[in-house]
Amino acid sequence: MIESLATDHGVSEPCGLLGVSASGYYAWRVRGPSLKSLEDRRIGERAAAIHETSRRTYGYPRVTRSLRREGFLCGRKRVARIMRQRGLKGSKKARFRPKTTDSGHGCPVSPNRLRTAGPVATPNRVWVSDITYIPTRQGWCYLAAVMDLRQNTGPSMSEISG
Repeated sequence: MIESLATDHGVSEPCGLLGVSASGYYAWRVRGPSLKSLEDRRIGERAAAIHETSRRTYGYPRVTRSLRREGFLCGRKRVARIMRQRGLKGSKKARFRPKTTDSGHGCPVSPNRLRTAGPVATPNRVWVSDITYIPTRQGWCYLAAVMDLRQNTGPSMSEISG
C-alpha cells in the first residue's frame, strides 16, 4: 500500500499515516518474509488441502491432528488463527432429533375424545399416556408415562437396588 501511494506522495507521508517509520518500511522491503510467516504459509496451504479433502467438514482440532501426523510442529491456536485468516471453517454436525410423529401421512386420524367427553367426575375413568426419548451417555432411554387424568399426583422416581 505504501508503495502504491509513494509514487504520488513520497514514502514519508503514507508511512506517517500508518504510524510506520520510513526507515522501518525500507528495512521491511529488503528483509523479506520472516521464517514464521513462511511456515504459516506452508501450514496454511496444507491445512487448506486437508480441509478440502475432508469435504470442508474438518475444523481446526482435526486439521491440527492431521498436520501433526504429517510432521508439522504446530499448536491448535496457531492452526485456528491460520484457518480463520483463510476463511476455513468446519461444518457442525446437525443435532440428532428422533422422529416420533409423522403428520404428513394419508391415513385416518383418530378423533380427540377427551375434548368431547366433558369434565371427568371420578378417578379411574380416563387414562392418558405419553412417551419421550432421553439422550444418555449409554444411548437413548425411553420414558413412558401413564396417568389417571382425574388424580392430581405428580411424577415420582425411585431407585431400584438389586
